[in-house]
Amino acid sequence: LMFVNEIEGILDSMDPAQFTLICQPLFQQLVRCIVSPHFQVAERTLAMWRNTYIVNLITDNIHLILPIVLSGIYRHSRSHWNRNIHNQVFQVLRFFVNVNEEMFEQCLA
Repeated sequence: LMFVNEIEGILDSMDPAQFTLICQPLFQQLVRCIVSPHFQVAERTLAMWRNTYIVNLITDNIHLILPIVLSGIYRHSRSHWNRNIHNQVFQVLRFFVNVNEEMFEQCLA
């Protein structure tokens, strides 16, 4: 949990150009947190999608982030034991569809 809290704090003050440089390895690690069987880790990571600044960073780099995140959480969306995690994953998937539905569909193909 401390890792995710620290990451969110860093991202809140990060320049968008810097974010672009680190977003792929960062989201590879965040996907591991999302698919964690520890529901608090998954829940806290998914809560980052409620942070407006981070959502804007994700949206601006959707072409880099979506393939990484989607491959990890789509198949995990129904297998986590905690029902709240199912709902939050669904909300994140819906976010990606709303940002770029065509790219979402391409990543699923």
